[in-house]
Amino acid sequence: MTPSGRATILLVEDEALIARGERIDLERIGYEAIVADSGERAIELVKGAGPFDLVLMDIDLGEGLDGAEAAEAILRERDLPIVFLSSHTEEEIARKVEGIASYGYVTKGSGRAVLEASIKMAFRLFEANARIKDELTERTRIEDELRKSELKYRSLFKSMGQGFYLAQIVYDRDGEPCDYRFLDANAAFEKIIGLGREGIIGRTYNELVPPDPASGWLECFKRVAKTGVPENFSFQSAVYDTHFETYAFKPEEGKFAALVKDVTDRISMERRIENLLKEKELILKEVHHRIKNNMAVVSSLLSLQAGALTDPTSRSALADAANRIQSMEILYEKLYRSKDGTAISIRDYVLSLVEELTNVYSERTEIRIVADLADFALEPKLLSTIGIIVNELVTNAMKYAFVGRDEGRIAVSVSREGDLVRIRVEDDGVGLPESVTIEDSEGFGMQLIGMLAAQLHGAISIARGGGTRFKLEFRA
Repeated sequence: MTPSGRATILLVEDEALIARGERIDLERIGYEAIVADSGERAIELVKGAGPFDLVLMDIDLGEGLDGAEAAEAILRERDLPIVFLSSHTEEEIARKVEGIASYGYVTKGSGRAVLEASIKMAFRLFEANARIKDELTERTRIEDELRKSELKYRSLFKSMGQGFYLAQIVYDRDGEPCDYRFLDANAAFEKIIGLGREGIIGRTYNELVPPDPASGWLECFKRVAKTGVPENFSFQSAVYDTHFETYAFKPEEGKFAALVKDVTDRISMERRIENLLKEKELILKEVHHRIKNNMAVVSSLLSLQAGALTDPTSRSALADAANRIQSMEILYEKLYRSKDGTAISIRDYVLSLVEELTNVYSERTEIRIVADLADFALEPKLLSTIGIIVNELVTNAMKYAFVGRDEGRIAVSVSREGDLVRIRVEDDGVGLPESVTIEDSEGFGMQLIGMLAAQLHGAISIARGGGTRFKLEFRA
């Protein structure tokens, strides 16, 4: 917590632009934000006793430790609430982090309101968990003290905040435990049951409490009395309209004891939290639909604006931008429909992309696009980059390769040999001038292709003669 009273959040994000946007969002909703661009840096900051109240952790952190590994290392250093923030929604990623003591999972792009609600919920859950840990620590301490000596037992018995009683087990004719008679009880237990000490001591459970078989409490008592094995038992009492949590044990032969706590308020809070989590799931589903719709709206607006312009260069630039967004929209749709969002078929994705480009240039009916696509899966992050490259190459061929001609052929192929992925886009058009290269091109499209190929750590080459052939190779 800063001197100003604002909570400090450690934002772990390897993408600089995304981190900057998320930091701005956090500061706008009232938090201080410190950015770590890797899992290793985040661990270093935590070890340095940074003033962090919560960690907002991306799962995919590029090279080095991923978010799950970094979170585990941080939790070994400090007890901090961790909320995972990721563009992944697939079940496998969720399973990867479910064993980590996290306090939420937020999908990137969910919006500032969802992010703020998730962080506030994480703080509430962390505080509730801390109280529960304190209660468990206190219970363990009490049990240890009870075993040490009768003198300490008597002292704690009178002063502890939890209800406690000691009773004599009552057996039936067959030697089976059937009831117990109260020998002693502390003030907290008297308050729970609503009777003074004189109304409890010497009487049996069945005399004091009306039959309540649905609670299962008497069955628990009989098991402990017979086996001597302590039990933690929670039940709802219809008699008292209260939720109780008890620790029942057999301190010595023929005797029965229990710690009793009224947990009605806690159960109500847990149910409220559960309802809030369900509400959050509904919000996230709605966000998915809105993202898809918003992408479609942006693409449509760009297309409409392009159609309204008279300058060919401006119109072409807007149309190209709409096509790039469309390639991402197709990937998002594949990801949203996929049962396993960790990997998607490159064949299905590229085929959908090519079909959509065919529709965009439907007026050029004599230009055929032929696809020869191997079927293997890649992660969405790679596919997004591949989709933009293929979109640029096919679009350029449609626009420039067949100038002065009415017909032509564009071939798109995808293959894989081991971990080497090879993508080719070829045309039998007029050919690309020798002066045009990816490295020295002034055109945005070629520059974009070069940047994205480098992002894949791949190589892209151009072959000329009888048309133009682009070949992209990278390892995945």
